[in-house]
Order: sequence, then structure tokens, then C-alpha cells
Amino acid sequence: MKYFGITDKGKIRRENQDCFLIEPHEEDKRLVIALCDGMGGAKAGGIASDVASKSFVAFVSERLSDGDILPPFGAVLKGGCSEANGVVYQYSCFDSNYSGMGTTLVGGIVTPEKATLANVGDSRAYLISDGAITQITRDHSLVEEMVERGEITRQAARNHPRKNIITNALGLEKGITADVFETDLKAGDYLIFCSDGLSNVVEDEEMLNMAENSQAPEDLCRGLIALALERSSPDNVTAVIVQA
Repeated sequence: MKYFGITDKGKIRRENQDCFLIEPHEEDKRLVIALCDGMGGAKAGGIASDVASKSFVAFVSERLSDGDILPPFGAVLKGGCSEANGVVYQYSCFDSNYSGMGTTLVGGIVTPEKATLANVGDSRAYLISDGAITQITRDHSLVEEMVERGEITRQAARNHPRKNIITNALGLEKGITADVFETDLKAGDYLIFCSDGLSNVVEDEEMLNMAENSQAPEDLCRGLIALALERSSPDNVTAVIVQA
């Protein structure tokens, strides 16, 4: 597998509160990935995303290294989200400057044949395969709920004034519920992990078209970030690309 990631503070924000971490397990041909988009005043959001990504990856990697029998990946990822949530929540209780801090998370375990993914919040994972792009994860957001109820269209959701209101995040409460997804992979498929700083300004079809004209994950990743910055994304912008 080939992989590459970039994060950028964007054209407007003073600080970058996005974070990503990729840990390769080369002997087992596995990647453990976390991408987080933090929120909170001062530097709290950046701290939330940093500690969440590290806690998640450390937990998952440790469980994958325990013994010869692998546990169910979905259960491991839910445990990783719970661990990350607890760490961020403890930070928020420790110092009033961190009160209300939180972060999204999308990530998981990727092998050449399968991706098992978890998400909390509105950072996303996409699959590009056989000339089509599919959003794997489901946003935990107000507009996503409105779309599912038939109140607004998917296109209207992209420009809705409340599109940045999320309904689930790590660190806000003692407990957390994460969604888990599985998708099969075959050689040449792309997985795209991204924060909403990218997905809010780059259309799915544009990601697909760029992937079809890219030679490697680095090319695609740099191209997507450059396009988001060209459009003056009002948020931090982060992407991680894996090619099976």
C-alpha cells in the first residue's frame, strides 16, 4: 500500500486544529490511521485533535499487537474511540481553558484487501473504485439529519448556514458512540480521509476526476489540498490518501 497525508491551516484560520497520524505495521501489511478536526477556544482544539489521534492510534496498535489471535477490528476501533474520548474529556475537566474542547475523528485499520473504519463527527472517508466515488462514513451533523428526514437536499446541505453544527464529537461527554464501517479494497483503489475544510469546498466528483488523473497518493493529496486552498477554504484543510 502507498499512503500520504497533508494538513494546512488554510487561508483564514490563525492556527491549525486539524491533526492526522498514520502508523504502518509493515510486518502485517496494515495501516492504523486517525484524522481529527479539533474545536475549542485558544489552542484547546489543537490539543484535543492531537491527543485524540495519538490515543486512538496507540490503543488500536496495541490491541493489534497483543497475541496471535486478532480481535474483531470493529470492536478495537470502538475501543480506540472510547479511549480517545476519555483522554480529551479528562483534559477538558482539568483546566477551565479547555472546557468544551472536542474533536472529530475518522480513521481505522487498512489492509490491502479491506478497510475497517470508525468516525465520530463530520470528518469523512471516501472510497474511489471502478471509476466511482462513494462516501463510506456518515456525518454526525445537523444538516445530515435534515437530509435524512427529507427536509433539505444533499446539494442544499453543502451551503446550509448551519452546516458546521455537529451532533457528535470526542471529549464532550464521558461516553461516546462511534460508527464503524467496512469496505473491501482491491489493487489501485483509493481511500480518502479528510476534514470538512476539504469536503465543504471540493465536490465528490472533483475528487474522483483528480484521482483518475493522479499517479500516486502524494499527487492526489497535494492536488486536493491545493484546490481547497485556491478556493480559500475558511477552515483548516487535511487529507490522508491510501492506495491499495
